[in-house]
Amino acid sequence: MSEQVLTPYLYSSNCQSHMEWLRDALGATIKETHSDESGKVMHAELGLIGATIYMSDEMMPPEYAEKPWPEGGTRGANMAMVLLTMPDVDAFWARAMEHGGTSLIKLADQCWGARFGIFRDPFGFQWGIITPMPPPEAKEPKEPKEPKAE
Repeated sequence: MSEQVLTPYLYSSNCQSHMEWLRDALGATIKETHSDESGKVMHAELGLIGATIYMSDEMMPPEYAEKPWPEGGTRGANMAMVLLTMPDVDAFWARAMEHGGTSLIKLADQCWGARFGIFRDPFGFQWGIITPMPPPEAKEPKEPKEPKAE
């Protein structure tokens, strides 16, 4: 059994294209895909920076079929964000932007001790990426200078 205890499950409006984007833009590995006769992805497993992500084409119950889609993506895409912790966010960010990602919170050093940013992929999902930064070195208290004797 894997040590990962929480596995995101993403429902996409076009799972096959979305997986290919994740592979090309973020370096994900498509481990397995199971589709029905019509080509809809019923279940897929991807690897991304050491974590497992499950995906499928969205299969909404009929009572949700008429609800409007949020701007830019899948119905459930804006209800959560996937947060990825990694040693170097800068190259990952650049790759996502080169492949059509949209910056929502610019990648920058944050006052709370991390390099962090959020982007939206072309399918409407939000991805947060973070590299924890080492705490600032504690400064030794300076001894007060004694006045020079004359």
